[in-house]
Formats: sequence, C-alpha cells, structure tokens
Amino acid sequence: MKSLLKISFLFIIFVTFTSSLLAHCPKKAFRAYFLSYDPEKKVMVVLPEKSKEERIVRISKKTILFKMESISDIKKDEIIIISGCNCEQKFASRIAFPKNRKE
Repeated sequence: MKSLLKISFLFIIFVTFTSSLLAHCPKKAFRAYFLSYDPEKKVMVVLPEKSKEERIVRISKKTILFKMESISDIKKDEIIIISGCNCEQKFASRIAFPKNRKE
C-alpha cells in the first residue's frame, strides 16, 4: 500500500514538473528585439534575444509603458524588456527600455 502511494505521488510530481518545462512560460522578464506593431489588433511582434522564433505579444489597457509615451516610440530592431507575458493570452504587463539605452 505504501509503495502504491509512493509511486502515485512521484508520478504526480513528475507530471507537474514536465508540464512546467513544456509550457515555455517566461516567469521572468525577457529582452527582445522589436519588429513591428499593429495598432488595430494591439499586437506587437518581437524576437527574443535568446531565440530564433518570433513571438507575438498582445498589449492591453493595463500594460505599463515604462519610460515611453506609446509603442510608436520604439524603433525597429531596438531592444526592449517585456515582463509579465502570460502563456494563455500573451498580454504583457510591462514594457520598458533597458537601462543602457542610447537616445
């Protein structure tokens, strides 16, 4: 009986661990190159620094634009920092320029 409980407990831990690895959810902020922005759909296309795949990030009314007036302040291929981009809806909670940005 104890071994059955032990095996089921280990199986649950294994499934939880592997699902978190496969989710590709950035828990931390990530740096990305800005590629384009569609104001009608409020969708921004970025290329993360450590990836070769483009990522779509949605902008909501709650998204905080730190040190910028609007998305139009970002130039193409400029590095930005995106934080709080959840997996299901891909809304960014905050977008900012890096500290060492050249004006």
